[in-house]
Amino acid sequence: HVVFSLAEAYNFLSEAIPALVLTDFRLPDGEGTELLSVDQERANWPVIIMTSQGDEQLAVEALKAGALDYVVKSEETFINMPRIVERALREWQNISERRMAEKALLQRENLLAQAQRFAKFGSWELDVSTGVFQLSDGGYELLEIDSSKNFKTLEQAINYLKNNLAPDKIDDLYS
Repeated sequence: HVVFSLAEAYNFLSEAIPALVLTDFRLPDGEGTELLSVDQERANWPVIIMTSQGDEQLAVEALKAGALDYVVKSEETFINMPRIVERALREWQNISERRMAEKALLQRENLLAQAQRFAKFGSWELDVSTGVFQLSDGGYELLEIDSSKNFKTLEQAINYLKNNLAPDKIDDLYS
């Protein structure tokens, strides 16, 4: 679908989700970068910005704003346009898949947290490369420890537990 202004683009985009938006930077009623979503994590389509003049600062701003590519109009660019579009669509596919995976992970994390609350179950995590230790909310609750303790290392957590837990609670840790 071809449009010639921001107004026409907004009208079209309110009714359809294109596979790709290829827009000139300079439009009669504004700039093509205005078609980029303010929130890049919620963008619904990929955008390639074209311009007749190469401007490094403009390119950086367009890419930071969420454009997948910024190209300068030239005979070579038009010859390479199929590859440019294929690359942008491939990148968009990767972005979309990452978003879906992140959303699924967040849902699973929420389900786990909910299950831990209901089952009086806790968990801990240790990043062996950094030594950072994390105890789940359920773990703090189960051990009857104020979650503001926020242990940074496994050693801190073990020392605290040894010095502050009742003997029956320590036995519970091993059962």
